[in-house]
Amino acid sequence: MKIRFSVLLSASITLFAIIIFGILALVFEQNLYNILVEQAVKDNQVIGESILSLLNQVHEKEDKIEKIIPSVQSSCNILKLPNGGYVCATTSDGKLVAYPNLEKKNIGKLNLNTVYTLSSLDGKNDAQFTSNQDDMFKGLAKYKKNDDADIIVKFKHKSGLQILVHQNNGQIMMKASDQGKKILFFGIIASLIIGIITYFLVNIQTQKYEKTIDKQNEKIIEAHNNIQEEHKKTIASITYAQRIQQSIFPLQEEINSFLPNSFFVFKPRDIVSGDFYYFQEKNDKIIFAVADCTGHGVPGALMTMLGNEILNEIILNKDITAPDKILNELHLSIRKTLKQEESDNKDGMDMAIIVIDKIKQEVTYAGAKNPLIYIQNNQLTILKANKMAIGGEQQEDERIFKAETIEISHSFPTTFYLFSDGFQDQFGGENNKKFGIAQLKNLLLENHHLSMSDQQNIIKTTIESWMSAGNEKQIDDILLVGIKI
Repeated sequence: MKIRFSVLLSASITLFAIIIFGILALVFEQNLYNILVEQAVKDNQVIGESILSLLNQVHEKEDKIEKIIPSVQSSCNILKLPNGGYVCATTSDGKLVAYPNLEKKNIGKLNLNTVYTLSSLDGKNDAQFTSNQDDMFKGLAKYKKNDDADIIVKFKHKSGLQILVHQNNGQIMMKASDQGKKILFFGIIASLIIGIITYFLVNIQTQKYEKTIDKQNEKIIEAHNNIQEEHKKTIASITYAQRIQQSIFPLQEEINSFLPNSFFVFKPRDIVSGDFYYFQEKNDKIIFAVADCTGHGVPGALMTMLGNEILNEIILNKDITAPDKILNELHLSIRKTLKQEESDNKDGMDMAIIVIDKIKQEVTYAGAKNPLIYIQNNQLTILKANKMAIGGEQQEDERIFKAETIEISHSFPTTFYLFSDGFQDQFGGENNKKFGIAQLKNLLLENHHLSMSDQQNIIKTTIESWMSAGNEKQIDDILLVGIKI
């Protein structure tokens, strides 16, 4: 491609130069032809005037054509003009009486009007030779039998004899054409030289450019390889961090032993997640929470581990099992651990937590920005959470979370749904809008009667189809848990 560019550029410049030289050659040829014609006319005038002067001297008193013809014939035989030129003479009616090497038997027998037509060189209309009565006439003779032509200057002697001085126009044109061809030839040579020089100059510059590009490419490739290597290391580290994070999540078998009718839709955005779920059994109560920590990816994952450890401390060591008190204690512990009183740190988490007491047949809920949806007797209810998060900036004097209790019974099963905001905030669909809480409520209500595994598949497929329809990527971690009691 690079060689083709050099060839194309040099060929274009060569062709352009040839065209320019061709135009110059044509202009020069035309100008030279005009100059040569003017010179031929001047030469003819000088020769004609010399012949007239000589005739006047030799035949000072003689004015009969017959007496003058021998002298004119001698001049015709002797004079050799440029460009194949010659001198001849006619009578006033166009009869040829003198011509180089004209035999006596042909004198007066050839009528020039039948040999050629005559046109004026000074811009006048075509003039018949015999009707031109001027003492001198400049014209171009065009022979009827061929394409040859002569430049003629005609003089009239006092005897009526007409002296014609010829120069061949074709030879004059050939001289001008030869000079034009020379210019064109040398122009083509010069154009080729210019083209070759251009080709080599472009190649030299191209090679320099290629070397520069190659060096830059080498650096880019090296940088790319380094980035890829670092990326692999980063992914490997994050993947290993995922294993660590997953190790803090409760085992599915353990959850199933206490909550056999449950499902999880868990889709981290960046391998590790800022969302987490928490399960614990304490004092014949089942504590289950879904949390959404500040950020996602690695920063969010660090917060999940911190939140999980503090929840263990609160529930297992401090023996706190009421959901509102758990949130109150968690808030204080997060602020203390992250030194939020004296730092600019504003990290925290949103959480929905339920405590299932099967003996009392009740479920108690408390929420920090994350609501709870439950469906009982085919009726969907949403319990709004407190508008304050766990941790983060606190402007109020005291942050207190409140609890609500839902009665449950074996005779009418209740399905509870805990979720982070990743599901309803996901963009997608034909109009690229958020999925929204209203659409989520309809999805859960329409399918709550199905088995937990079927609900899981439908919910997972729905959000994936939603993103695909809008050609959208996942914007946040997604966690939704269903529990039927």
